[in-house]
Amino acid sequence: MNLLQALNPAFPLCTAVVGAGGKTSTMAALARQVEGAAWVTTTTHLGTDQTAIADLHCVLETEKDINPAHWLQQKVTLLTGAETNDGRLHSPTPELLEEIRLASEHNAVHLIFEADGSRSIPLKAPGDHEPPIPAWARQVIIVVGASALGNPLNEQTVFRAGRYAELTGLLEGQTITIESVRDMLLHPLGGLKNIPPGALKAVLFNQAEDLVTRAIIEYIVPELLAGGYDRIIIGGVKHAPEALLSH
Repeated sequence: MNLLQALNPAFPLCTAVVGAGGKTSTMAALARQVEGAAWVTTTTHLGTDQTAIADLHCVLETEKDINPAHWLQQKVTLLTGAETNDGRLHSPTPELLEEIRLASEHNAVHLIFEADGSRSIPLKAPGDHEPPIPAWARQVIIVVGASALGNPLNEQTVFRAGRYAELTGLLEGQTITIESVRDMLLHPLGGLKNIPPGALKAVLFNQAEDLVTRAIIEYIVPELLAGGYDRIIIGGVKHAPEALLSH
């Protein structure tokens, strides 16, 4: 099954994507799989290369830039603020994000937004100010890059490695185990942090195409479901998009 089928969500989507290890691929997959138009945005930053996921990229700086009729002419529209000096794209302002949300509801358009940053590192523990998930998100997908498993805990494998160590008890330099990932995901300051009440909670173990990795992840699925997650998805969004497993 594909990602949309695995999530089995309510429609239209109002979905935040957080974590690390494939957030952009996750947003792109959902935006292409839903029926009708999809609007994609961010509450943090996006790389300028990520504009490739959309058919249309609109930079929003004032309310005059809000143009749902134009956006509806495309399958996937990316909505961001201006480019930063270091080559990233700002989030729209909170006021403009609210306008986008209201327009998506009025037009029954799918809204998918990245609400975290990880600098392309496969695993992440949230910092004090993260993740910036709006209270109106109806679904949150926490992405975990399975490629981090079996590697040493450091800044190359885990974004905010020190915080990951605090949440899981794993020491920096020790091997990243599936148990430590479980502990991070179940911690109220880890995977469960800042999720709005009532929002559907899903974990997507990405980069998990081989049978051995999938079996390792399956070991913790019952605990994650018992710990408050509604859906656990395992597979490879980019390389095996139609072969995801869902629990």
